[in-house]
Amino acid sequence: MASLGGIDGTRYTAPPLARFFHKLPHLNISLHLVNSTFAPDSEIYLESLGILGSLPAAWLILTLFLLLVYLLTRCCDRKPRPKHSIVILKWTLSFFTVLCCAAVGVGLYGNDDVHNGVLELLTAARSIDDIIGNVKNQTGAIDSTLKLKVTPLLTELGDVFDDPVANQTARAMLLAALAAMTGNTSAAHNSLQDIMRPLRGVSLSNTITALHIAEAIRWPVTMAVLSILLVFCVVLLVGVARHSRCALITFSVFGLFAVIISWLLASIYLTASVALGDLCNNPNSFVE
Repeated sequence: MASLGGIDGTRYTAPPLARFFHKLPHLNISLHLVNSTFAPDSEIYLESLGILGSLPAAWLILTLFLLLVYLLTRCCDRKPRPKHSIVILKWTLSFFTVLCCAAVGVGLYGNDDVHNGVLELLTAARSIDDIIGNVKNQTGAIDSTLKLKVTPLLTELGDVFDDPVANQTARAMLLAALAAMTGNTSAAHNSLQDIMRPLRGVSLSNTITALHIAEAIRWPVTMAVLSILLVFCVVLLVGVARHSRCALITFSVFGLFAVIISWLLASIYLTASVALGDLCNNPNSFVE
């Protein structure tokens, strides 16, 4: 179920990006499709997320293997290269470096956009937690009032009405009204219990705190990694433009670590995106 009914008649629809990640095939270790409903307590579901998250890691291993093969061939190749091949290589490096700079720029924008979205989520979660707390407090106060004030007063009225009176008709009417009030009090108490019972263990404080800490770590770390990647791209451009062997060697060494970190981050973000897509596509099954 991808849509939920709202109080005002509107229906919730999962965002297109969430539907895209939700439609990614969820496979278990035997490469069979499994249920894509968000279920963090299910080992099979977590296994499918792990397999999806391992795809960038597998691509990283393949990239490193191809790089190793290339370096081995270059080490064994002692033939001098003509100038035109070096010029082509320079233009190729410059082109892909500019593309990498553009990709890093998109990543910086996306990271900031995600940060703003998480802040909005935290604000909404705090508002929901406050509403839940207010409902608990108000229902508890009403229940205490019924138990400590209303019920004793009704009991006292019952004792008063038990005394003999001359007008039995009026007494019967008062007893009927008292019985109705007692029934209404019992019904109100039962209704309050129905409201309070599912809310007793509900608290978003720990989740909000954990999400706030995670975002406080994720946002600056991602910004730092992307900024470092941008610096590496600038170093490569400078090395290509100035024929600086030192700059190219520096990029080769640190660029390798940057590639590894980038693909590891891609694994983490892909896993988190698929999980969030599954949750946004059908939040009812998890909330209930």
